[in-house]
Amino acid sequence: MKDKNLHIIQKTGANVCRFLLAASFIFSGFVKAVDPLGFQYKIQDYLTAFGVISWFPSFFPLLGGIILSAIEFSIGIFLFFGIKKTISTTLALVLMIFMTPLTLYLAIFNPVSDCGCFGDALVISNWETFFKNIVLSLAAIVTFIYNQRLFQCFTFRAYWFVALYAYLFGVGFAYYNYNHLPVIDFRPYKIGA
Repeated sequence: MKDKNLHIIQKTGANVCRFLLAASFIFSGFVKAVDPLGFQYKIQDYLTAFGVISWFPSFFPLLGGIILSAIEFSIGIFLFFGIKKTISTTLALVLMIFMTPLTLYLAIFNPVSDCGCFGDALVISNWETFFKNIVLSLAAIVTFIYNQRLFQCFTFRAYWFVALYAYLFGVGFAYYNYNHLPVIDFRPYKIGA
């Protein structure tokens, strides 16, 4: 009985953390794809602040921004539907392991005014970003440890279709928005404001 209750608690906790991560990654990837040029400028700000802008070709910030937004969106979809549980929880954990110390550095030294995590849709301070990443890192650790307790929404045969569609949608949506900016305008001085 005690083991059964523990199993239920672990499964519930892991799935709550999984949906928290999924919502964050989907929202973050989506709003970055809505304004790929804005995300390009944010990447250029980062590269300039760290003094490495000259190391990369001029197309890198835009291409990197589109790919990163598609990867973030895809990880969120994978987590939401329980697709490739080991891979998606590992990728989420790796991203959080990288982003949390980076946001601590941003919070302490403030080389960039805001991290750009949620584009112009939700502008938060560097300290708020760091604390958000602490919560998401804890959620990533829980989902990584208990990834076999995550329930899945699709059979193994449908994994490839959902995975391919999520990534292609992320790239295609960002490309569409690049050509027809903006589909949804989160900027403070949008038309009509």
